[in-house]
Amino acid sequence: MKRNILFKLFGLGLLALSQSACENAEYESVDNLIYINEASSAKAEEVTLQDEGSTRTSVTVRLAKALDHDVTAELFLDEEALATYNKKNETVYKAIAAEHVTFPKEVKIAAGSVSANPINIDIASFEAEGGAQYALPIAIRNANGIAKAEASSSFLLVLVKPLKQPVPKFTYANAMQAAPEGDWGLSLTNYTLEWWVKMSNFSINNQAIFNSGSGDSELYIRFGDLVYSNQSGSGTAYTAAPGSLTATGATVYEGGVAVNPAIIPYGSKLYIEAADGSHVYGYATAVDTGGALMDGSAIVDLFYFSYDDCVNFGRRDVNVYVL
Repeated sequence: MKRNILFKLFGLGLLALSQSACENAEYESVDNLIYINEASSAKAEEVTLQDEGSTRTSVTVRLAKALDHDVTAELFLDEEALATYNKKNETVYKAIAAEHVTFPKEVKIAAGSVSANPINIDIASFEAEGGAQYALPIAIRNANGIAKAEASSSFLLVLVKPLKQPVPKFTYANAMQAAPEGDWGLSLTNYTLEWWVKMSNFSINNQAIFNSGSGDSELYIRFGDLVYSNQSGSGTAYTAAPGSLTATGATVYEGGVAVNPAIIPYGSKLYIEAADGSHVYGYATAVDTGGALMDGSAIVDLFYFSYDDCVNFGRRDVNVYVL
């Protein structure tokens, strides 16, 4: 019986000591934090750099709650934060050199406010080293004793430099053509072409981008909606010496015809036949013009190398189908 009483008294003593220890414990409370606002929702953000000159972006420093006095925080480029980000995200961003970046090294949050004014960051144009990707790691330090929010006290600006490279300019006078067997000396069963196209204007429709082959085996790619209607009217024929140049700069060839480009734009693919079915010129491309086309006395002038073919065609009504 005495043992039971002793055990109970010993247990109560331990409980009393435990409660006393809890009541005497001291905890450090964090009643305010300073952080970069953009970092509260994302760890990084892309900034596309201008082709020339400087690029401006901004970040905002904030407090968790307003204070009755001004708070000044120091900003700096934190390469350690960038190294941590690279390791965690398996990236290889390089820190931009400080000489290319301009921003205030201090920011002030006024008394009674939770936010500083946005901090402008100006990034000067710079040359990238062999395809390297760059980033700007900005961070807070020394904030008048205010604790930093560790998860959002730094922010990464990923710098995206536009890809620039020389490109050819295609006009009606220098269309792109592929001739692998002739010009390239290659015999191919197939080949693939891929490109980005930026149109300078859309005032002329049906712009040819690529042309290979002729007649039934032709591969032809154009840009634009077909809004030009088929034409019917008087057709004529003409000839010229081999190697002669057309109005578009192409050499003459059978299948290249003259038109009024205000009605049928240069480069348009056509199919031409006599209205009564007595003659079929076939597939053609608008590459030339002439007086009869411009004054409206003919809607198409067909090219032949042979003078006799021109005479044989003469002048007759034709249907011109815009393909």
